[in-house]
Amino acid sequence: MMTARWSLVLAASLVAVAATRGAAQDRTQDRTQTKDPTTHTGTPGVGDQDRTRDRDRLNEVLKVDGKLSSSEIASVSTDLDGYLKGGGNQEQFRAMVQGSVGEGCSGVCLCEAVRSMNQFMSHGQTAAQAQKSLGTIQREQKQQREQKKLALSDQQKQEQLRQRTMERTREQDRERTRDHATGSGAGAGAGQGGSPGGSQGGKQGGK
Repeated sequence: MMTARWSLVLAASLVAVAATRGAAQDRTQDRTQTKDPTTHTGTPGVGDQDRTRDRDRLNEVLKVDGKLSSSEIASVSTDLDGYLKGGGNQEQFRAMVQGSVGEGCSGVCLCEAVRSMNQFMSHGQTAAQAQKSLGTIQREQKQQREQKKLALSDQQKQEQLRQRTMERTREQDRERTRDHATGSGAGAGAGQGGSPGGSQGGKQGGK
């Protein structure tokens, strides 16, 4: 009788241990399979690795094509992250860097060009549109320098580019607001224009 009772106790203990191990394994599996909130790949850290790799490629473009120093590249690290999050890619970025250098914008001026790109994108432009807006400003500034025979330092070019970018983004914001207001007014006018006709039609039908 005692032997049977001890057998039951031992069996119950083994079942409890097995259940505990199973629960622990389930928790471990849940932690290892938690999806990355950005990439949804199911592998933690993959999104961070991808972003780091892409940013390193942009850093290389700034170093090789833009001839920037390590400290200058580090100063635009946040803007590079913003550029990538906005959908920018390496080839577009290289074209922007080469175009900026071609327009006489290098050193800290090129750093400001990176910030300008990011600023245009934060105001709703795509990477391609931001590159076009930046290129337009740089060409205008180069023409002004040539016409006035100005020899500006990179710091002076940087400040000019910063001011012009701020002006242009404000202009674009006003244009979007005006277009939105015009579109809303046209929609309201169309709705009001349809009401009298509908009312007259109802009266004629009633007669």
